[in-house]
Amino acid sequence: MSTLHEEIIFEILLRLPPKSIIRFKCVAKAWQRLVTTPLFISTYLNLAITNNNPKVMLRSNLPRVSFSHPDFGPSKLYSFDHVSADCDYLVEIDYPLKSPIWELELVGSCNGVVCIVPNVFVVCLWNPSTREYKRIPDTEVECPDDFYIGDDVTIAYGFGYDQVVEDYKVVRMVSLTNENSDEENYSEVRVYSLGSNLWRRIGNVTYEVVNGVSGVFVNGALYWDVRDWTREDGSTTVVGFDIGGKKFREVPEPEYGYEGFVKTLCVYEGRLCLLCNRPGVCLDVWVMTDYDVKRSWEKLFKFEQPAVIPSFRFVIPLCVLKNSEVLVEKNGDAFVLYDPKCERARDLPIQGLPNRFCAITYLETLVSLDTGNVV
Repeated sequence: MSTLHEEIIFEILLRLPPKSIIRFKCVAKAWQRLVTTPLFISTYLNLAITNNNPKVMLRSNLPRVSFSHPDFGPSKLYSFDHVSADCDYLVEIDYPLKSPIWELELVGSCNGVVCIVPNVFVVCLWNPSTREYKRIPDTEVECPDDFYIGDDVTIAYGFGYDQVVEDYKVVRMVSLTNENSDEENYSEVRVYSLGSNLWRRIGNVTYEVVNGVSGVFVNGALYWDVRDWTREDGSTTVVGFDIGGKKFREVPEPEYGYEGFVKTLCVYEGRLCLLCNRPGVCLDVWVMTDYDVKRSWEKLFKFEQPAVIPSFRFVIPLCVLKNSEVLVEKNGDAFVLYDPKCERARDLPIQGLPNRFCAITYLETLVSLDTGNVV
């Protein structure tokens, strides 16, 4: 093929979905070489980030009552394309390392790579677009004398990308309980690097992640809502962990002006987002517009009950569509579309939606984990 032909083919393939590109690798060896080059993969990734058309991934929450229950079995994953107006159905996704006992945890996604925890301490990186996956090596938990890992142990993960060294990293926090004093409890922190394929123990912190929720990755840092064992009032605070510098810091929170709310962290338009849910009243959506600056918190909008969304326990904004509507997960059993301009919401019917689910978004990319293992 001439240089001109290669350039044309390069541009054409860039505009195809990953499934088509994978099929076309069988057309010619030259095409296979082209789409597996670092230049093509990085260009395809940058285009996906620029276009910002994420897909939605759902994990069904199945009953875990007994082994004999008819619905007992591995968690199921689904996806749907919210961009397409005629896509009102789910597509089931196969995923690696299924467990018939443990419920799959969706830790998060970055550049098309999804971090999943199929079984407590089993961690896997997986690109659902190429189906390639990598099981991360197991790592121990150092538990000194007078400490133990309780039945209600809190294990929290986070997943992100270190742009400085161009490496994907997983953070794990495991809470350890002191037999004599809760004030001496701590969480052990370890960080895994895909580049080195190694876990490293970072140290201990006096934090326990509230409900073991996975970290939220924004601008090179992971964020959690934590409870500090050294604080007598039992209050929670938001902390950030720089995955490059490997340091924790407390994040200033907005002036709420009220008490008695449930706090949730998420990402909104690439910014740290804080949801303040006052049950039965409303949910305020705050975003941080300037890195770790208290006065930069801005209240974007409010989901009022019942004026905007009637009768909800919680809502989580997932992403903003091309028409400026916000795709929102409601109560873990439905989706709604919210229009910030007119402050109105409408139901988004999806065929085959599970009775209970949790959802994340991910980009379709060709990022490789260099394992050759596919599901």
